[in-house]
Amino acid sequence: MRSFDYANHTELVFGRGAISGIGEHAAAATDGRCALLVHSGRSAWERPWLEQARDSLSESGFQVVELTGVVPNPRLSLVRQGVGLAREAGASIVIGVGGGSAIDTAKAVAAGAAYEGDVWDLFSGEAEVEGCLPIGAVATIAASGAESSKYSVITNDDTLEKLGAGAPCLRPLFAIMDPESTFTLPAYQTACGAADIMAHAMDTYFGDTREAFLQHELLEGIMRTVVRYAPVALAEPEDYEARAQLMLAGTFAMGQQLGVGHSTNLAPHEIGEFLGGVYDVTHGAVLAVLEPACIREVMREKGGVGRVARFAANVMDVPCDPEDTHRMAEEGLARLRAFLCELGLPQTLRELGIDYAADRDRLYGKVGTWDADGDVYQRYDAETVDRILSSVAG
Repeated sequence: MRSFDYANHTELVFGRGAISGIGEHAAAATDGRCALLVHSGRSAWERPWLEQARDSLSESGFQVVELTGVVPNPRLSLVRQGVGLAREAGASIVIGVGGGSAIDTAKAVAAGAAYEGDVWDLFSGEAEVEGCLPIGAVATIAASGAESSKYSVITNDDTLEKLGAGAPCLRPLFAIMDPESTFTLPAYQTACGAADIMAHAMDTYFGDTREAFLQHELLEGIMRTVVRYAPVALAEPEDYEARAQLMLAGTFAMGQQLGVGHSTNLAPHEIGEFLGGVYDVTHGAVLAVLEPACIREVMREKGGVGRVARFAANVMDVPCDPEDTHRMAEEGLARLRAFLCELGLPQTLRELGIDYAADRDRLYGKVGTWDADGDVYQRYDAETVDRILSSVAG
């Protein structure tokens, strides 16, 4: 196991009616009394929870100002608008209400408000996040795990770059998590969220650390939870246990506690975020297309077939056959693709509206130059990325 330094200060406030206590938690997080709520302003399923949040904050003495217009693959232009609003209103806390896009936008606004330069500097690598306003989160989607992670990912409207920033202060101080808030989530969003959770777990599971027994066991539990409960949530949207299990799985898959002492394979996410910035496709959907192809790349590595065979047996219930681990691995990939298809997710780039054959020349070499270091591995060169994208072009 690798050495590590890990801390997660996010307080998880989980259960029915949790949103009604947001004012109390915000008051404990800041001495000021101006809260900036960040949300889409369009999602019908979020309206009841927004009303509860407003009421609770008002009862705790907060002036509430709002930044609306969050979209998937959240935009730098809205973040800049939010930074200006936070400064003008004197916001003492920024709270994202919704999925990863709203929470990531809130994080970016909180960091930008505490930075003297342009907020994009923090994402482009020109500067590091060294401080931010206090951050809170109300998660209404089981997916990104942004409610307790130290990362924010933003798309530059002008360049279409989708880049991330990370720092301990970007972890929300509290995350309000009521599974009932996901009951009315559209089925496709539920499915995309399930794929995102699986991808976060796979990022670490298929890292190159071989001796990580505890981490692998826990990650398999996360993935088995998604395989078991995502179909239930789609068939019975108001099944509280299914929604609760998925919500907690999403938080743990991205909170990094399951990846301590372990490397991470971020290649699928790097490729997916690049495509998300260029084509504005839903993150979970593009990950559903990419993950099986990226796992096949793992099989090319030394010992990779055995690692995929373990996944096949312990997550996808493929019968164990030590004499033919290659067959096990192939069956595991087939079952993974079938599971994602069962959720109603795409299996090719063409289904996402991406014509890779037509766009190959302008995309070739644009992703794959990312420099892996530290606890991250798997730097795919342009040829490897091209092989992956060609295999799922459709």
